[in-house]
Amino acid sequence: MKGIYRARASLAVALLSAACGDDNETKDDAADRSAVQASPDTPTWYQHVRPIVHEKCGACHRPDAIAPFSVLEYASAKNFAKMMVNAVEDGRMPPFSARETDECKPRNKYANDPRLNDSEKKLLRDWAEGGAPEGDGKSAAQVKEPAPVEIGRADVVMR
Repeated sequence: MKGIYRARASLAVALLSAACGDDNETKDDAADRSAVQASPDTPTWYQHVRPIVHEKCGACHRPDAIAPFSVLEYASAKNFAKMMVNAVEDGRMPPFSARETDECKPRNKYANDPRLNDSEKKLLRDWAEGGAPEGDGKSAAQVKEPAPVEIGRADVVMR
């Protein structure tokens, strides 16, 4: 029983020490230490990532669409950067059931295939790992507005 109390006390002291930090450290010091510095080679939202996201994700991940959040604007997309990479690399996104396997290699491309190719996946990964930099909105790459995904008849609509 003494061991449990001693372990709890040690854990409490460790948590308090970590929470208190160094008295000489300022908020700016902490922000500088945790900020990821993007290299000049890091892809940016406006120049590299936005066109991919608009084309491959934007039909569903737009305001008032079937996905639970929008990624059409930088302010929202940057918050989901690492989650987007994980979902794409795991094959959960985009939710496109058609797959190519060793046993099944279609002769023709799938129509409207939203899957990202290897170079698009790399750009997305490099952007997220580089701190999801915004880039210059004034020199943004052109994007087409994605066609919304429409459900003709819904049995249930939940908000």
